[in-house]
Amino acid sequence: DAPILDKPRVPLLAEWRGEPLDDKAARDIMMGHLDHPSAHSCSTKKPWSWKIVVGANPAYDAFPMQHQIFYPCNENPEDGSSTSKS
Repeated sequence: DAPILDKPRVPLLAEWRGEPLDDKAARDIMMGHLDHPSAHSCSTKKPWSWKIVVGANPAYDAFPMQHQIFYPCNENPEDGSSTSKS
């Protein structure tokens, strides 16, 4: 029965790396550090996109070494765009 927090009110991200946050930039953020040819050049080439930080939430602490993986599918060879699955 914990209340949903309404503070702090964090504004939506409008740009990333100095550019407007469009679909491609959002996909790059979701792919994170995954070792995949479609990943952003700043990817550190890991077998996961993001790693859950232990201690952030007791629910996550129950399962060690949690990883989040977002990978592209349905890639469009004409423009390099893709959708992502998680």
